[in-house]
Amino acid sequence: MTHKEIELRSEYESTYQAYHDPYNSMSFEDWKVAYKGYKPKRKTKQELIDRVLDELNESVCNGDFTVLEELLSFLPNKYLIGSLNEDEWKVYKRMK
Repeated sequence: MTHKEIELRSEYESTYQAYHDPYNSMSFEDWKVAYKGYKPKRKTKQELIDRVLDELNESVCNGDFTVLEELLSFLPNKYLIGSLNEDEWKVYKRMK
């Protein structure tokens, strides 16, 4: 965490504590998003991939392959074929 981020977090926390209603159940994380001046950290592509993998894992474990099938439909055939055993490549090689 950079010095600037530490300063901003301190400012957010002190403002949050000053205005936070003890009877309100809003967490500090939720409050940061609602606070006008707060800009959440941008997520990385890898964080997105990890999150999608978590969702896919949960769906597949529940027997739902819909999202996985939808994502796979966007891949070119050569990448789908490349994920199979090499023995099966010949069967799908001429596929359009």
